[in-house]
Amino acid sequence: MAEQEAVLFRQQLLALRQALARAQADNVRMCKQQNGQAQLLKELEHRVTQEALHWQQLDFLKTCRMEKLLEDVGQKEQQLQQITEEADRASKLSQIQRKKIQRDVRQVTPERGSSHSKSQSGCTSHSCFFLPIFSMPLMSSMAVLPRLCHF
Repeated sequence: MAEQEAVLFRQQLLALRQALARAQADNVRMCKQQNGQAQLLKELEHRVTQEALHWQQLDFLKTCRMEKLLEDVGQKEQQLQQITEEADRASKLSQIQRKKIQRDVRQVTPERGSSHSKSQSGCTSHSCFFLPIFSMPLMSSMAVLPRLCHF
């Protein structure tokens, strides 16, 4: 009986050793699987972090570009406003000069049917017409000159 017990203990010991070997193999396999999953998780976290950083940088660049565009638009609006004001001033000045020229021409030119001739008013034929013109800017005098020259 002691022999049977010894054989039985050996069989149980062998079965336990086999079970231990299987458990150790399962443990190694599960550790490898866990390490692989941990590595995949680490890579995924890194990729998500990098992607979030990338989107953050893109948003920052987009914001910077929008601010630059708004600044450029503001500058362009100021330039347009200045140009518009200058054009308005030039237009008003041109109107004033044109009215002055018309007034000067009316004052210098004798009315038709008038009994005064050019020589009687003390003007030579050219001096009456050209004196006011030389005081005007070049473009204005060039525009008026053909209308005055009807000799």
